[in-house]
Amino acid sequence: MDVQHQIRHQLAQPEAIHHITEVLGAGEVAHRTGLAERLCADFGFLDGLGQPQVSTYLSALRALERSGRASGAADARWNLCTRRHRPAPVAPARDVPEQVGQFQDLALVVVSDPAHREIWQGLMEHEHPQGAGPLVGRQMRYLLWSEHGWLGAIGVAASALQLAVRDRWIGWDAATRLDHLHRVVGLSRFLIRPDVRCRNLASHVLGQLLRRLGADFCARYGFAPWLIETFVSPPFDGASLRASNWQWLGETAGRGRQDRRHDVAAGRKALYIHELVGDWRIRLGVGPPPADTITVRPADGLAGPSWAEAEFGGAALNDARLSARLVTIAQLKGARPMASFPQAASGDRAGIKGYYRFIDQPEKTAVTPAAILAPHRARTLERMRAEPEVLCIQDGTDLNFASRPGCEGLGAIGSNQTGAFARGLHLHSTLAVTPSGLPLGVSGPALTHRQHRARRRRPKRRRLKRARPDAGSRGTGPVPRWAATCRMAEWCA
Repeated sequence: MDVQHQIRHQLAQPEAIHHITEVLGAGEVAHRTGLAERLCADFGFLDGLGQPQVSTYLSALRALERSGRASGAADARWNLCTRRHRPAPVAPARDVPEQVGQFQDLALVVVSDPAHREIWQGLMEHEHPQGAGPLVGRQMRYLLWSEHGWLGAIGVAASALQLAVRDRWIGWDAATRLDHLHRVVGLSRFLIRPDVRCRNLASHVLGQLLRRLGADFCARYGFAPWLIETFVSPPFDGASLRASNWQWLGETAGRGRQDRRHDVAAGRKALYIHELVGDWRIRLGVGPPPADTITVRPADGLAGPSWAEAEFGGAALNDARLSARLVTIAQLKGARPMASFPQAASGDRAGIKGYYRFIDQPEKTAVTPAAILAPHRARTLERMRAEPEVLCIQDGTDLNFASRPGCEGLGAIGSNQTGAFARGLHLHSTLAVTPSGLPLGVSGPALTHRQHRARRRRPKRRRLKRARPDAGSRGTGPVPRWAATCRMAEWCA
């Protein structure tokens, strides 16, 4: 099924309502499900396997009943329902190992029979904060089984109808979203039982789910999803999702699916998404994501000798040879950061000569500190976008050029006991890190020089450093759009 049926829209048309009224008047069906099957066949509402889309039709029919346009479908004989059964609690797991690698047998079981559904309902009703649902749309349910007992459960259902941060990242318009929203599914329930304490179990199970979900979904519904999304709200932080390569996109507005009055009662939640197929943008017919939504994981591109190309490649130095030289310099200095460049180059005369030519550029040239660090700063911002919380730590240091009297453009950086001023530059840097201390990169370096001004002597006062508003996460440009959804705190060391 390439394009999703717009069942509710089609049933709201006058000719469809007239046909429904005729079928109801003929009395040919005895119950609501029979009516749904009959009309799905009449209108061609079939899924990818050729089966009638009964549940989707019933949802649309209830909407018509509420609007008063298909009042005959609200006959009392079709409103029969039974009291909801509350399942019994599930027996706790026994002797669960502390490491996921210690399991002898660990498997995801598709819920496909009443016995497994009873266990799934029992786990969710008694142990999940949001209970068992109900889930909406096309659904897949899984149980996590091991020789130690049932360890958890998973529920996959329909995705959110509209999400500003997701829809902007995907890049589709309203019509494309309506046609292909079924290609995005939602991880509605994910439960590792509270009494199960096993390191890396959650990320391991998520990996199993992502590898098999496409095939399981296709076997049941005749098509495979391309993306899966989920929401995380406090006290959970999404650590297992990030460990499974899910991408954090931002925060929701807090409305929820049933918020018709903009009460924002659901609360803001973090939105994560994972790509189930690599070429989904080509299949969907959308372009690349906006530049300010691109994210990378902290370790992406840093393994092996290609890290320098990832961090400094493509620097706009107005000469491809200079850009290539910058990557080579970064590779050599990265291998021996405490050595001088001749030592880092191991005596390579051509490399050393190229280095000094690189740094000995005229004043009005493209080879500037800002241009050299621009690729790294862009990469740093991409890593920052992937984190829900970033700490921007600022500090300054003075570069003393007192022994270089021929240097121009310097300022006063301090004075000695005789009142003589040292000449140099002040470097103010901002290091972006995660709350756990993982460095993400340098986001906002700034070189300044202060001119010496004679002033009368005053009593010394303790001066407190303050964070510079123009040298933090904003760097040299305006506040990025993604910063509104990423919690950032700036400290001055």
